[in-house]
Amino acid sequence: MFKTLFVLIMVTSSIFADCKLALENPDVIWTAYKTPAKVGVTGNFKSISMDTKASTEIDNTILGTKILINTDSVYSKNETRDAKLIKFFFKTLASDTIEVKVVNVYNSTILVRLKLNNITKDIPFKYTHKDNYLIANAVVDMKDFDALNAIASINKACFKLHKGKTWSDVKVSFEAKVVKYCK
Repeated sequence: MFKTLFVLIMVTSSIFADCKLALENPDVIWTAYKTPAKVGVTGNFKSISMDTKASTEIDNTILGTKILINTDSVYSKNETRDAKLIKFFFKTLASDTIEVKVVNVYNSTILVRLKLNNITKDIPFKYTHKDNYLIANAVVDMKDFDALNAIASINKACFKLHKGKTWSDVKVSFEAKVVKYCK
């Protein structure tokens, strides 16, 4: 009898507990492309700040999230490449930061307002929420952010390695751990 009552109390309290979902440990992973064969180069950023609110629903937790990326923190596991990316790509842009704000969430899509090179565009990211992780993916074209001069600059600096071709499209993935907090 005592066991049954204890289990009933535990189940009832977990059902009615005040639980919220929060996003933590953000990571922005990018894949840029070089050479006529479109060989991918992948990296991320070491300095990302995220402002988000906890909510009972994942869509509401995502909505309104703001992310600020310091482009000087680019990291591709190759110090020489990172220095060239900073000098010949990111430093040719109008700002040392990339700003992101989630403005809508619908049908497994996150609509992100992305500010890069002082140009702001809404970009749809497809997302999944699985095994306590949120993963969102999109392709961002540097043409849309008037960054073709930056593409030309990195292409010139790496002309031989890139075999004369640096692509303007970049695959971008956002990942964050989804944590459940209950009172």
